Order: sequence, then C-alpha cells, then structure tokens
Amino acid sequence: MIYQDGVSHAISYLHFKTKTGQTYNPIELMDQLVIYEEEIRKKLSKNRNYMDLAYVNGYIEGLAIPMFYDEIKDFPFHFLYGVGPTNDSKMAYETYEKDIICTSHYLT
Repeated sequence: MIYQDGVSHAISYLHFKTKTGQTYNPIELMDQLVIYEEEIRKKLSKNRNYMDLAYVNGYIEGLAIPMFYDEIKDFPFHFLYGVGPTNDSKMAYETYEKDIICTSHYLT
C-alpha cells in the first residue's frame, strides 16, 4: 500500500498543478522525475530504506502518467520488493498471497 500512496500523492500533485498549467509542461515534469529518480531514489536505495523507496517509486510512476502512460493497462499498479513497479497482476497476487518477497525466479 505504500507504493499506491506514492501514486495517489503524485496524482493529487498533478491535479493541483493543473490550475497553473504545470502538469502539461514536459520540462517541469521531467525535472521532477529526475530529482526523484537520480537523487532521492538513489539515496533511499543506498540506505536500504525500502519502505520509503516503495513510496518514492509510486510517486515517480504517478508523476510519469501524463508523459508515459497512454493506456491504463500499461500502468504498473503493483510494487514488489526485488522487482519494483510492475503491471503483472498474476505475479503480484501470487507474492501477496504467499506473503513473500520476489526473487529472481519471477523475472525469467
């Protein structure tokens, strides 16, 4: 649910920014994505802060919606530790059901 919180907060941010037109400014969005991807995400990963990392991954994916996701089916609604954001619902439900963290056998 932490990943989905990040997605939700990014969507709220984008909705708020529609009033100023910044939501549709690709330069503004790319600047935000770069900050989160290159600075914040790397720092959290290095420090092994996986809870906040899941949130930030959700926030990054949420900010990317206007630029990279034309269809809802392409959006990664799930976050799996060891995999990251994914739209593979079958894999997500299996790992949730078994209460496991993904390992490399899911990636092949």
